[in-house]
Amino acid sequence: MSDSDNTSDRDITRLDSVWEPTPPAVRRLSVRVRAGRAARFAWSLAGVAAFVGGPPTAAVLTYRWWSPYLPTAADLRALLNDSGPAPVSLVLAGAAVVLAALWLVLAAALLYVTAAEILAVTAGIRLPRPRLPGPLRTLAAGLAGTAAAGVGSNLALAAPPAVITHIDAIPEANPTARLGTARQQPATVAAAPRYRVAEGDWMWHIAGRTLGAADRYLEIADLNPQYADDPDFPDIITPGWTLTLPTEAHDRGSRTHAHGTYLAAIAPPPNMPAPAPRPERPDHADTPWTAPPPAAQDTPEPAQAAPEPDETDLFDLALPVTATLATSGLLAALLLNQLHRQRNRQLQHRRLHHRLTAAPQPQTETTVRAAARPADIERLDHALRALTHLLRDTPTERLPDIIAVWISPDALHLILTTPVGEPPSPFATDPADTRWLLDAEAVLPAVNGDEVALLPTLVTVASHPQGHHLLVDLERVGILAITGDPRQAADMLRYLAAELATSTWSDDTDIIVTGLTPADAEHLTALGGHRLRTVSAAQAHTLAQHRATTASADRLAARISHAHDAQPSPLVILATGPDTATAVGLTENALHDAEAIAAASRADTRFTLQVDADGTVNLDWLNTTGLYATGLPADQLANLARLFRSAQSRQPAASAPVDEPVPPATEEWANGTDAHGHLLPELTVVAPAEEPAGNTPPKPTPTPVPATRRLRVPDSDATLDADLADWHNPATTRLRIAILGPVDVQAAGPPPDERLRFHREIVVYLASRGRHGATGEQLDAALWPETIVSPRSRRVAMSRTRRWLAETPDGQPWLPPNNSIDRTYHLHDGYLLDWHLFRRLRTRAETTGPDGAADLRRALELVRGQPLAGADLTYSTRYRTPYAWLPDSAIQPHHLVSAIVDTVHQYVALCLDAGDLASARRAVDIAWQADRERAEDHPWLDAIRIAYRAGHQVEVRTLLDDLVQARDAEVPEDLTVATYREIITLMPEIVGAG
Repeated sequence: MSDSDNTSDRDITRLDSVWEPTPPAVRRLSVRVRAGRAARFAWSLAGVAAFVGGPPTAAVLTYRWWSPYLPTAADLRALLNDSGPAPVSLVLAGAAVVLAALWLVLAAALLYVTAAEILAVTAGIRLPRPRLPGPLRTLAAGLAGTAAAGVGSNLALAAPPAVITHIDAIPEANPTARLGTARQQPATVAAAPRYRVAEGDWMWHIAGRTLGAADRYLEIADLNPQYADDPDFPDIITPGWTLTLPTEAHDRGSRTHAHGTYLAAIAPPPNMPAPAPRPERPDHADTPWTAPPPAAQDTPEPAQAAPEPDETDLFDLALPVTATLATSGLLAALLLNQLHRQRNRQLQHRRLHHRLTAAPQPQTETTVRAAARPADIERLDHALRALTHLLRDTPTERLPDIIAVWISPDALHLILTTPVGEPPSPFATDPADTRWLLDAEAVLPAVNGDEVALLPTLVTVASHPQGHHLLVDLERVGILAITGDPRQAADMLRYLAAELATSTWSDDTDIIVTGLTPADAEHLTALGGHRLRTVSAAQAHTLAQHRATTASADRLAARISHAHDAQPSPLVILATGPDTATAVGLTENALHDAEAIAAASRADTRFTLQVDADGTVNLDWLNTTGLYATGLPADQLANLARLFRSAQSRQPAASAPVDEPVPPATEEWANGTDAHGHLLPELTVVAPAEEPAGNTPPKPTPTPVPATRRLRVPDSDATLDADLADWHNPATTRLRIAILGPVDVQAAGPPPDERLRFHREIVVYLASRGRHGATGEQLDAALWPETIVSPRSRRVAMSRTRRWLAETPDGQPWLPPNNSIDRTYHLHDGYLLDWHLFRRLRTRAETTGPDGAADLRRALELVRGQPLAGADLTYSTRYRTPYAWLPDSAIQPHHLVSAIVDTVHQYVALCLDAGDLASARRAVDIAWQADRERAEDHPWLDAIRIAYRAGHQVEVRTLLDDLVQARDAEVPEDLTVATYREIITLMPEIVGAG
């Protein structure tokens, strides 16, 4: 893209109005709309005139009728001398005076409020307004809105154009000329928030929710002329409409007739205020990746204060977090995606009755989960691949020159260096054609797995805690010099390396790192796998020179036309330190003072990024300030590397095996079993023989099992059948919690009106804790990790959950208050959890041997799909990450899947012995329902074993081929050692091993 031959066409780096919001289209209103506004204005004006002038006019016109009843001077003297009762005329006069005074006050207030409304709409002047009765408030708002409509439109049309910001063209003769030196200062334009209408919403209540004053609803109406053709607007609004709001609007919480979706501004203002200063981080490498509590912030204005938690349901919203955590959302999601893939590879090596080895620091994974924003990376990856497909028929000269991408909660912005016309649908463009916008609700076309991402070297350089991210295309930029604070610059370089190494859109990009410490290089390699290499400066220089002579002149066109297969992979060189960068050959002239260099393979321009000691970043060539620089400190990188090393694929016979025996259960009712319901091997003892008849001496009795680990006998779980019957009884009043599939909670009380998913998580968390329960602090750390929440919010959440769960059959609450000695929240005994029932059935089945097949079948019938399916996915970037506490719990989904797979294997063995192949096939289907990605090898072997027993040789070969393909192998010998050994033992003739 940045080839010197294309400088005249591609390096005209204008960025017109990069951060200015798209102004609403100005269109002529229809005659019907103008007539409606005129009628509403006339009605409001008549109402105000009638209220203000009506009483005096009526008094003058009716003077001849009521004047005889006026009190005389004699009446007043008699009243003063107390010579008798007050005349009726004086009583009437007093009432008249009171009414007149009330009229004067209301009339003056009405005139004042009307004037204030008009000033607010036309000139933006906000005056304090007294509260009026409803009808008078409606008259004032109607008169102000309709009177100001024409004035406001005229002002909008007469306003001067916004100041255009741009990047000066880069002269070919001086490629290192400093950018942006002649840029004009942009006008500060605030982006407009929006509101998506839901069923039952009223404009009056929407104004109250977003503006704090319901009578300002006409201001919203005037900002949305696209709906003005509807004769019922704004009195009647339609669900699905998106209303533009005044710039000062903010969300005050959902309410009865305003429970739609509040959408923050699509684009940030040019100078976004920075969040609180980033807290200091410890320098030692043994500190877990946890951020300290957020710094204290100034008390907000009353108008901006959040409502009390008992007025709105804000429990599931994303709370403010520390800057370090908030700006790692994209990297955290990419790391989780990479960790998931590695664990799937580990599951291929898992042995029966084992589970994956626990992570060394579960808190590290919890923190990563709390920060992750998977919705952002999935949307960006899909958009980049879809764009490659959508531009397939576009001429080369019409291809967009994309230099950066801006992600906001409501839209994806592709920032262009020069206008190129209309983008392909569903992308839209701004008036200056310098941004292609993809709305969050737009539907992208489906893409196949062969479609490459358009911008493989796109990487995040700055973020804002409210869910905004700025990504720069290193391939287009060429050289990105990171200057400023040395520590922050080194942190950013580590972040860039980690994100590029794990990015889903980077495909086959080569990342070369040089100049880092040996420890940092080793840790990054643990994260990056095959993509990332650490080399010397001389080696990096050789690679850069070679790639510069072999790369295509226009890689963007090559990717779109699928000609990229003949091109070398994109190369990114990350170098830290001025001496290292110079040795690599990436610097020229003034770049000697840079602390770090991030460069693509063909670098012919220079862009500078300055990061200050407080973590804020400035990119003057994109005219953006007030963002936090992305960064990955060395201690956090070390903890992440330890987590990823624990998830590396290894054979079980290695010194550090991939799996471990399932530990013993911790619940009292599960003595003698492991945490998956399997009988502990050392406790499987022979029962004592019966007393022999006659004088035959008795046989020695086996060594008794300790009381805390006594082997369960078949009738020791006397309530299992009754509990199982209650589980399947829809009329039961017992609390039922299901996690062997999508999370579901069945309770006797009315469910919460909102945030049902959040309250379900509370119930599942407490159920996972058992009788230990959780203190308030533990509950806060689980539900709102790395944040500070008020105890009141927690108490309100628990109170609503308690009302939903209702009471046990004997009248006790299922969720008692935490007023016990240990001050813990816990569920009352007697609730039903399908995972507990599953383990109890499996245990009883093992104690009865071959007769336990029925219990194994009942256990598998509890499985409804993938355990906790989708529970940990966020709604969007505005909401907290649910179930972030799973890594440190006993119900991690991959552990539950392993228990289900082991049970299926046990059941299949019994079915094969009994010749029941149909039941065995159904069991394998259940295993694959739980293991949606079919990462475990055991169900594959069971399916092959069933087909082989049935004599279906074609099915056996098909299953084996599918397994080889699923493992990305070429021949069966490439499978794991244990799996291949099972196959050749079962059917040597199939794999050709006699």
